[in-house]
Amino acid sequence: MEDTQSYGGYESLEEVPTAMKNPSLEQMNLMIEAFLKKKKAYEAANPQPKKKVEVIKSKFSTGGGRPRRRYTKTVTMVKASNDGKLLRVAGRGRPKAGVERLKVDVPHDTRLSKGVEYKLVDGKLIEA
Repeated sequence: MEDTQSYGGYESLEEVPTAMKNPSLEQMNLMIEAFLKKKKAYEAANPQPKKKVEVIKSKFSTGGGRPRRRYTKTVTMVKASNDGKLLRVAGRGRPKAGVERLKVDVPHDTRLSKGVEYKLVDGKLIEA
């Protein structure tokens, strides 16, 4: 014999009234509330042990990647003045005729702007 609770106490689906097959919103809410009460009662009677989540620590968490060989980057500069003391960051591509380029090594964390002129003093760039 089948479980009669699956059809709300009726023996088969054919015996279930049409109103129960297509319930209204109020009937749906009542059915949901009854289900939630049964669920809470079941969970109270059969408590499930809570699983402990272990955080696995990676041994490769720091220092990932290849170590640096150089701590400087090479930046191409263009002489901005005739005396060659002022420099600015060179654009990409081929230089114009008569423009002299100069390669300067700067630390990796140095940020240079294209429109700003710099002075090269003791191997360091200083904003002019």
